[in-house]
Amino acid sequence: MKLPTHFILVIVWSATVLAAFAIGRGLQFAVDNVITASATNESSNDKKNDASSQHGTVELENTEELASNTDEGQAIYYPAVTLEESLQGAFALPFTDPRRATIIKDLLVRMASDQPELALLEATKITSVRDQERAINSILQAWGATNPNAALSWADTHSDQIPKQVMNRKLMAIFRGYAQSEPTAAFAQAYGMKEATNVERRLKNNILSEVIEMQVRQGGLEVARLTVEAMQDGDTKNRLLAEMVDEWAQYDPTAAATYVNSLGESATTWMKTSLIGEWAESDPIAAADWLSNLDAEDPAFGRGTANIIREWSQYDLSASAEWLNTLPASPELDRAVASYTFRAAQEDPANAMSWAESISNERMQGYLMERVAANWKDQDPSAFAGYLESAEFSEEVRERLENATYRGGPGRRGPFR
Repeated sequence: MKLPTHFILVIVWSATVLAAFAIGRGLQFAVDNVITASATNESSNDKKNDASSQHGTVELENTEELASNTDEGQAIYYPAVTLEESLQGAFALPFTDPRRATIIKDLLVRMASDQPELALLEATKITSVRDQERAINSILQAWGATNPNAALSWADTHSDQIPKQVMNRKLMAIFRGYAQSEPTAAFAQAYGMKEATNVERRLKNNILSEVIEMQVRQGGLEVARLTVEAMQDGDTKNRLLAEMVDEWAQYDPTAAATYVNSLGESATTWMKTSLIGEWAESDPIAAADWLSNLDAEDPAFGRGTANIIREWSQYDLSASAEWLNTLPASPELDRAVASYTFRAAQEDPANAMSWAESISNERMQGYLMERVAANWKDQDPSAFAGYLESAEFSEEVRERLENATYRGGPGRRGPFR
């Protein structure tokens, strides 16, 4: 019996919808798996995903995820999809999905393990300039870890097609990956880079710092130390020693301090402030004890004090102020006093005002007094009015404090008028 044409069309349409649904489900499973893998990088399932990506497919967490029960109780299984299909599904996600950019980037990084140039080509489909550059740099970092010479060759070939500042960031990404797998070779190659111009010299120094930082983070401190110490004396060596101390102090500040002490007068201001800055973040009291052994005339003394107060005053205004009061007064401590005043202005404006008045730099003093005044009159107008009444200010200063208004966030210049 011949079926009616419209009945045949209904059957064909239904089959098409079911097929599209199956493909869509498969892509969604792949995308969901990427989200899970991104959140659990250290899980065994993630390792399986990495292995499967090398064979061009994305393995789901378990085969049960591929099953969907029908009304009849039968299970329909959808096959694992390829990495390219997963990427297609990720690009199909709505732009309003906050996970979209990260999912695409993660898939492209996986693709880069086998096909880095294809991954770079796919990345150009990302419409957001910011997200595209992040994805490309992540791909280049992955490429630099597996085949740095090929990645650097690509950069050299495209150097005339990409703005220098953008290309410099791409070179940094390549060397970051290079340092992950072969830090010694990465350092040697970076050390041989051109430095005829200030731009070239700055790029070279930044890349060398990046390599040393990565090497120390991966447990190669001793090799990094010997490498840098063997360099010719100069700014580059001093910069790298400071970078090494900075990374070292993040996990073992006591050992880093012992090393800096062992250098004696050879220890630069940069090294000392790097040590103090990192140490103050984890133990400001210990950092303060170490700094107390420095000469008050040492340039690192004033800068280090500011670093310590900036961190310490976040947690203990009283103890940090007590310590600051023990230090000899000098213009070099103005930055430290300013840091304390910023913190105290919110908690104790009356105390903050007395600190602001002690600053020797007139411009900084005026700025901070106005900032404190704005907070004080907002929190306790009567107490602020009493302060103005008892203080011996000129009419100009009194008017500025009375009219001080908060007009910006921390770090902006001139937030008051």
